[in-house]
Amino acid sequence: MVRQMQKHLTDWRHTMKKHWVDVGGEVDNERAKSKPFVSITSSDWAILCDFWASDSHQVCRTFYINF
Repeated sequence: MVRQMQKHLTDWRHTMKKHWVDVGGEVDNERAKSKPFVSITSSDWAILCDFWASDSHQVCRTFYINF
């Protein structure tokens, strides 16, 4: 049961991140903020957009890709 919940949460986070990329978040974070993911508040969406656009997240992502 716990693994199913973890998988669901992981899939949901991946789907939200994909939406952020699809609406241009990697290029224009403000544009992505104006197009929130379904079933999430605008303020929570803005926090996630800022996280994905942050330098620290980009460094982690680059490390993971190059690993």
